Amino acid sequence: MVQCVTFEIRDERQKQEDHQAKVPVLAGGQSWRLATAGGDNNVRIWMIHPNIPSPSALAAASGVKPNPPRSEYIATLARHTGVVNVVRFSPHGDMLASAGDDGNVLFWVRQDPNRQPFGETQFSASTETDGVIDKESWRVRLMTRATTLELYDLAWSPDGDYVAVGGTDFSVRLIRVSDGSIVRSISDHQHYVQGIAWDPLQMYLATQSSDRHMHVYELHQDKASMSMQLLSRHTRSEMRCRAVSEALPSLTAAPTRNAPQDSSTTIPPIKAPEPTPVASSTQPDQVQKLYGDDRCTSFFRRLDFSPDGALLATPAGLFPSTPDEHRNATTATTSAIYIYGRANLFRANTPIAALPGHKSTAVVVRFSPILYGLRPTSQHTKTDDPLQAAGEAHDESLSASASVPVSVIGLPYRMVYAVATQESVWIYDTQQAGPLCCFSNLHYASFTDLTWSPDGQSLMMSSSDGYCSLAVFDYHELGRPYLYGKQPSLHPIPSRAPEPSASIPAPAPQTAPQANSQAESWKEEKDAPSTLSEPKKKRRVALTYEVTEMGFAPERVDWALSSTNGTLEAALDHIEMHQDEPVPTDATSPVGGHDASSETAVPQCNVCNKQFRDMDLAKYHADKSGHEDFSESAEAIKPLSPEEREKRLAELRDKAAQRRSAQEAAYAKDRRANEMIRRKAGQEAVQAREELERKAKERVRRQIEEDKQRRAEKAAREKELRQGIQKPAAPAVPLAAQLPKVSAHGTETRLRVRAPGGMWMGTLSVDATLNDVEKAVLSDGKGGGASSLAFSTTFPRKTYTSEEGSKTLQALGLFPNAALEAQ
Repeated sequence: MVQCVTFEIRDERQKQEDHQAKVPVLAGGQSWRLATAGGDNNVRIWMIHPNIPSPSALAAASGVKPNPPRSEYIATLARHTGVVNVVRFSPHGDMLASAGDDGNVLFWVRQDPNRQPFGETQFSASTETDGVIDKESWRVRLMTRATTLELYDLAWSPDGDYVAVGGTDFSVRLIRVSDGSIVRSISDHQHYVQGIAWDPLQMYLATQSSDRHMHVYELHQDKASMSMQLLSRHTRSEMRCRAVSEALPSLTAAPTRNAPQDSSTTIPPIKAPEPTPVASSTQPDQVQKLYGDDRCTSFFRRLDFSPDGALLATPAGLFPSTPDEHRNATTATTSAIYIYGRANLFRANTPIAALPGHKSTAVVVRFSPILYGLRPTSQHTKTDDPLQAAGEAHDESLSASASVPVSVIGLPYRMVYAVATQESVWIYDTQQAGPLCCFSNLHYASFTDLTWSPDGQSLMMSSSDGYCSLAVFDYHELGRPYLYGKQPSLHPIPSRAPEPSASIPAPAPQTAPQANSQAESWKEEKDAPSTLSEPKKKRRVALTYEVTEMGFAPERVDWALSSTNGTLEAALDHIEMHQDEPVPTDATSPVGGHDASSETAVPQCNVCNKQFRDMDLAKYHADKSGHEDFSESAEAIKPLSPEEREKRLAELRDKAAQRRSAQEAAYAKDRRANEMIRRKAGQEAVQAREELERKAKERVRRQIEEDKQRRAEKAAREKELRQGIQKPAAPAVPLAAQLPKVSAHGTETRLRVRAPGGMWMGTLSVDATLNDVEKAVLSDGKGGGASSLAFSTTFPRKTYTSEEGSKTLQALGLFPNAALEAQ
């Protein structure tokens, strides 16, 4: 059953542009790193713990309620000078990019916590986090000044070498990550650029703007730079849209929204806004704008490519809610999502499907990174489908194929994606027409962004009210993953070679037998060995060593690690659940990139007589134990007996429990330390508030005393007036004493000169000249390094020439005092 928990992201409750990206990275067990940003000009790092129980754990403790998901604060990144609108992790997970209203793009990397930047401490760089200790240290590796205006969205290239940004200057810029230089800038849009998506195959870049246009660019990359060329514009549709196209009989042959719930998923298909393929018409129809204007959504239109690059989904669409073929008047429209096929990206205004019917504008679309197998559909029977009742075409020949997986979009697998409107989030897949589920009434403000965890079992939803909601799905609740070797996240970044046709949904009709044969051809293909990054490879080797050291078969260990999220607990659960099942031939993926079963000799440690499947495990054993004496053994690794297997499983579970208890103890210690810090900060805040209150009371007391004294003096004066008593007036001060003293006989003048080096004041004889004033100012060092000065007065405005420099101050009227400016 899906769980949904709402977290408060502190200091993120700002304007609508605060809601920023929640992107997981660095899969570390059942925890995912999350980055948030908002209106406090800061980026914050969190650790999200979904706490998803395995099926074996649920079966063993059916009466125990699982722990709810929780979040853990990690660090605050404070360098931006404006609202941070977007934050994204790189595809490799080693760098974080953020952008916002200050027009800067900052690239962050982690650093040694013992080497803090100058002027910073281990406490958070923000002054509004109550002194919470940062558990990680991040620094700015590079900063790029992209524009002087606001930046709204950011997208990484699949290889992590470039970043594309867009904002309120109507431009899209490509930034090279290695040096921060802007290699390309394009200004094809006529309004704010609110969404950017990069093709996973690194051939296209899609942008969406509030000018009601969606642009697709073709990318050309060489060793030195990358160029962009506008491929197509998508703004209006001149085709008539129907509920179901006649070109897709599979929709009526196996309506998945009426299919019974099977064991592959626990989410029943429900009827709601459905994808509507676009069908051509022989008669001309009215021109319909595809997207809404800037009144639909103010800040973001986050579009997204599917993980295999076959589809492009765009938000903020408009769809006619009550089409009328006999009127030319404009009819009402409803919010929609438009989906484009990869084969049609070069053609303008050619979406292949639409998801209409949403009550509010859609702002975000996000695909899950996992590919899932098709759900088997039931045998075709008579149905009350209103689409068929409307007279749609129905192919009776398809009813003969029972349990044939049929998809709305002709792919041998299905993809799950989430659509966020301003008030709800819908989960769809590419196999059926209706949504899988819906989340609503979670927040007080509009949704702003979505992100999936790398394992596809968690969905984070952010809102501009300062909160994030986490939806956690159980194992296989969304379906069973597709073939291990076909997952795009496990393959290296593809080259610029032509793409395989199997990953491109063709617009031509496809029947169920064709889809089935295509899926079988995919299964017969040989999986290429996956290339893991160095940190993930080391972690995979460590887990493989830890499990195979207990005597389990290497193939079964590979199957367990490949089918789960790569953690020890999940691998043990998988081994226990499938210990009596044969290992699939396409499920193993050796760590070293080769099949050890094909080798006759295996490495053996002569010190402890342990055998290893490949050299990676042998090297890990040598680094861990310090043994250096190895040889080759022709003996095969003996499998475990059932009793030994149970004993080894118990030992591994004890180790995992000890590790988990140590982590919980460390977490409790950190929690206690943070609680002490919060208590101390609270006490200091109370003391400061009491001190302010005491000072305020003192000011009020003094004011009352002064008021009493003034009232007493006033009452005394009024009493004296009533009694006719008049106090002697104070002796008048002579006027001459009030006036400034004038020099005797008017022979001197006082001057004030505002010079470059400062203010100069002095008294000179009225017979002195302006040249004498210049010498006096320069001799006192007020010339500011100048060798000569020019004098002027501000009122009346006059500038004295060099000829007047020999005239006396009396002749120039600069007495008995004057104010001059010198330049």
